[in-house]
Amino acid sequence: MTPCSALLIKFLSRIERRGGHWIWTGSCHRGVPVLSYRRVDGGQVRTYATRYSVQAQTGRAPRRGSMVLRTCDVPGCVRHVVTMSRAAMCRQIAGGRRVRT
Repeated sequence: MTPCSALLIKFLSRIERRGGHWIWTGSCHRGVPVLSYRRVDGGQVRTYATRYSVQAQTGRAPRRGSMVLRTCDVPGCVRHVVTMSRAAMCRQIAGGRRVRT
């Protein structure tokens, strides 16, 4: 098993599918879902589960500096996420759209 597929299996084992949503059942840091794993060299890495969800769904990691935002109101859902730049997020907030992190 490759390290990438092992991480995907770990990610999928920590979600509960409910009515089209992926509810995070893993650990959280300050209320934000996090995914911890070991690198090949043995170092510990912690990433936001929403960022990894984008990578798992699209096949590519979000760009450095981009924001990953939830698009649904279901607490803990890591499936309905979108990436955007900080400037785009600020424009949406200024336009009156509520943004969920």
